[in-house]
Amino acid sequence: MMHTTTTARARHVTSSFLGLTLLAGCMGDKGTEPSLRDAATTIGSVRVAPSNIIMAVGDTVSLHLSGRSLAGAPLASFDSVQYLLQNGADSLRATVSPSGIVTAVAPTTPNRLVQIQIIAFRDGLARADQANIQITASRFSGATLSIHPGPSDSARVATNWDKIVTPVVANPLTGEAVPSPNLRFEFGPGDSTKLGCYAPMFIPTKTLAANQLQLSDCGAGSDNVVTQLNHIMGLKVGTAWVYATASVYGVTLRDSVQYTVTYPFRGYVQVFPAVLKASLGTWDTVTVQHGATITFADWLPPAVGATVGWDFSDPTAATAANPPSAAGGVSGNITPITAEEGQATRLFATPGSYTWMMTVHGGMAPFTGQTLQGVIIVK
Repeated sequence: MMHTTTTARARHVTSSFLGLTLLAGCMGDKGTEPSLRDAATTIGSVRVAPSNIIMAVGDTVSLHLSGRSLAGAPLASFDSVQYLLQNGADSLRATVSPSGIVTAVAPTTPNRLVQIQIIAFRDGLARADQANIQITASRFSGATLSIHPGPSDSARVATNWDKIVTPVVANPLTGEAVPSPNLRFEFGPGDSTKLGCYAPMFIPTKTLAANQLQLSDCGAGSDNVVTQLNHIMGLKVGTAWVYATASVYGVTLRDSVQYTVTYPFRGYVQVFPAVLKASLGTWDTVTVQHGATITFADWLPPAVGATVGWDFSDPTAATAANPPSAAGGVSGNITPITAEEGQATRLFATPGSYTWMMTVHGGMAPFTGQTLQGVIIVK
């Protein structure tokens, strides 16, 4: 399982959002925006099938594209469709014909897929989707697909954190397996607000600018915030189904798992000098699942010469973490620490709201004596 901190995730989502904003800008024929067109006939999204492909050297696969209007109705035709290798160097591994026939030429390396962007044109508008292809030296029969968590994992993901879901494509009787498969997942219409999934980023062509492409969604209407295959991200507390479909040596395989989206099991309260101000900044409200570990960090520069401590409204709720904190005491209020001493941790097992008061001890003005308040909300 891999997680990112809220700050790292915020940067990741922001960069993804900027990319999506670029790709999903208004476009049209001679300045006509899609919103002014007939929603029943205007192209709204396209999907390629299969989108996850595992094939052996010498195999061929035919890509098929379907589309829906802005009103959600199936589209009978497109003006034209382009099938393009997203990375020109991948022509050493696979070729794609103008009609969407993919031929496997050489094996791919682990975690290095051949990606094909499929662009459909209709009435001056363009929409795109992506096929992800893994090529092995040879094929084997009897393959099954599983995206179920392993023995040391769980079908659980926290809000604002991402998680690696590791697919297994193997013959359980012979032990033959596809090395490191990477898949794009999907969610049901009612679940797409609870989980984020992989959103392909498209590379402009010679005749098509980036802002003329619009992403097809990865689940019906979900927020596309994940830029890596095999990853999902918790968006909203609840339960949601994750679906995987792959064409494996010409056979369509499917699996699904119901995930529980919880509040995070980790949280951070960090104090640091506010940018361009002679004051302090921190994350003053943290919401976590009961049983979560909160990390308290002092990021004041050593030159300030201060220590930072935290006092809780109910010190008995701040119990020992596993492993116990090496700085600031083991449980209860956090005795003053410096950045060099490390970060203090506490486990909060009982639901409730716990306020804290942070105080800067010693050091130079204007930091010395300053206080900050915040709250830890345990669900």
